[in-house]
Amino acid sequence: MATYNGAAYIQEQLDSFLAQTRLPDEVIVSDDGSVDATVDILYAFRERAPFKVQVLINDHNLGYAQNFSQALAHCSGEIVFLSDQDDVWLPNKIEKMLDRFAHKPKLQLLIHDLAFCKADLTPIGQTKIERMRDVFDLEKQYVVGMATAVRREFLQQCLPVPQRKGVSHDMWLHTCAAAVEAKGIMHDVLALYRRHASNATSTGDLNVDFVTTPDHFKKGGRAIMFRPTRLSEVRLPDLYEWLQARRQAFIDSGIASAQRIDAVIAQERDRDESLTARTQLLAMHRLRRVVPAFMLLMRGGYKYFNGWKSAIKDVLLN
Repeated sequence: MATYNGAAYIQEQLDSFLAQTRLPDEVIVSDDGSVDATVDILYAFRERAPFKVQVLINDHNLGYAQNFSQALAHCSGEIVFLSDQDDVWLPNKIEKMLDRFAHKPKLQLLIHDLAFCKADLTPIGQTKIERMRDVFDLEKQYVVGMATAVRREFLQQCLPVPQRKGVSHDMWLHTCAAAVEAKGIMHDVLALYRRHASNATSTGDLNVDFVTTPDHFKKGGRAIMFRPTRLSEVRLPDLYEWLQARRQAFIDSGIASAQRIDAVIAQERDRDESLTARTQLLAMHRLRRVVPAFMLLMRGGYKYFNGWKSAIKDVLLN
């Protein structure tokens, strides 16, 4: 668990740990410099919990992604569950997820469904998978840290989380798992997902606290599919290097086949080359961009962006 000024809601999340049908073996909390009563609540919880509770206090603010990275690095259990400070786990969450891991030995990361709730935990009547399934690619785009659990051996291969702008801890873990085809999705609702103004994910159209329809995600007749707005957002930094460095270890452990890893490495190499080519042509005078933009389009380099629309934009952009 990563915390920061979470006193308003954290007690309910901590109490939901105690209500689990299968108690956790340990709870590791990294606090990022809270100035409210968060740490006092954590210390009080540590005194009464029937399992180990370790509270780490940062001497300077790390930001939520690196705060999570630190907490995850201190976990010792075979299966590590990520938790935010303001939600509530349903009592059978740990038990059901552990059962799925036990029956799927090649699974390295698992995410469950969750119920959207108001700030007072009143369910709005829609789950996140219900909201996303007709508009988004769940395998690639269903990423929620607080609904995620991961095998520690695989987690250790993913840490530390890259310190890059826009790269969150959960995005990184899910992308790594998806790259080696080791991500699983449970459609069981196992947590209450509290929506309030202070959520780290409070902005945007996806996590609003009211029931949505597919039309909610459409602008100008096209669905919003997490399309990048800047070149730096096109790829997840370090994935190519990460796969190369761990290729043989993943093959030897049976996590992924050589064919799968090599295919992803080749794709990421092509993505990097396309990103470099597009960056270079955008540095040219507009009239000189026509030929390189056409060549990049013909070799399929714009498939990592918005296709021919991006090519036209690159030519016309001042």
